[in-house]
Amino acid sequence: MPVKTDPNEIRSARGAKLEQAEALRKRAEAENRALTASELSEFRKLIDECREALTTAEAIEELDRMQAQAALPTEKRVGIIPIAGSEHAALPAATWCDSNGRRVHVLRPEHRFVDYVRATSRRPELNPDELSLGRLVRAMITKTWSGAENEKRAMAEGVNTAGGVLVGDELLGRFIDTARNLSVLVRAGMRSVPLASDSTTIARVATDPSFAVKGENDSFSESAPTFDAVMLNPVTIGCVAYLSRELAEDAPNVVEIIESVMAAAFAVELDRLGLHGGTTTKPGGIDTFAGTQSVDVSGALSYDKLHDALALLEIANATASAWMISPGQATTLRKLVTGDATNSSKFPMPVPPALAEIPRLVSNQILDATAYMGNFATMLLGLRTGVQLEVTTTGGETFARHQVGVKLSARLDFACEHADHLCRLTGVTV
Repeated sequence: MPVKTDPNEIRSARGAKLEQAEALRKRAEAENRALTASELSEFRKLIDECREALTTAEAIEELDRMQAQAALPTEKRVGIIPIAGSEHAALPAATWCDSNGRRVHVLRPEHRFVDYVRATSRRPELNPDELSLGRLVRAMITKTWSGAENEKRAMAEGVNTAGGVLVGDELLGRFIDTARNLSVLVRAGMRSVPLASDSTTIARVATDPSFAVKGENDSFSESAPTFDAVMLNPVTIGCVAYLSRELAEDAPNVVEIIESVMAAAFAVELDRLGLHGGTTTKPGGIDTFAGTQSVDVSGALSYDKLHDALALLEIANATASAWMISPGQATTLRKLVTGDATNSSKFPMPVPPALAEIPRLVSNQILDATAYMGNFATMLLGLRTGVQLEVTTTGGETFARHQVGVKLSARLDFACEHADHLCRLTGVTV
């Protein structure tokens, strides 16, 4: 039997062995007994094989990266090494692991997607900092690849007959980072998880554990934490933009316009879905997460109600990373004044100290009826790697209008590890 050399095949086989080992354990558990000697021997054998498979897969991947780097000229090898003292936070180690043994990175707001791409790419000759999605779009529109040679090499696959292309991670780095920087949820603390498959399971805390004092010879009171699973199953989102062919061919700034406008649109939809969820059951958002806390305002937003939300979070042992309000709610708070109706000396009311020390964010994706406060680091944005880009000059009225239609579609989902660390203030009027 030939030896497997594809890391994905090795990981898949490892996942099957893990399932076999788990089946042995569950069978004994269902029969309320311990594993027999033969079952225990088989269980240990399967676990050892799983460990060996994971080591082998990681070794093959590292060898591939080393060989690819060694094939580059010396000056390009140096170019892909992160610069010491960079203003960006170093990419964290991939400490999570999915059911197939794949390492999973979790990016905080200060981490860059381009650094994740650089660390995981098998194509070190491509620098994600220097690649542009806008240049790729323009080249696809004009059918001229001059000045976009690197973008052409970075494409995951060639342009198909329908004018579509699967955009590889190397080309997405700057685009995703631009969108993340514009997202109010990311700025509030939401973390990003690049997904390599259509379904990823994460653990969620349903009930916190607690410690208790016990007397001598007494038993500890049972207070175990309750965990359950949350699935990240990405759904497809997309946008379509139209521009004249003359603009695409002649305007010197069209590359920046395409990239910035589409990144801004992506960030807007990301915030809308992360806050309110989809029109059906997916993706979930704060408004649809089970277990989030709530404060009924039933009127204009006030600092008193925001303090009530903060108190609920503190009772749940949560530290608020931000509070988020709509432009209308922000206007209401700005108009609050000191004094009363009979006091002629009125001044703008300052933000109370307990709230002033928590970052405040304003977004037009927040509805006037609801405000939010919480530790938004408990939220996870799952981004399926690879984006579909399509360009057409014949679809709809593009042919008659001499236009170009650009469609960008991506897949994402949201999850929450600790829902009671988020609080919604509802019933707000402006």
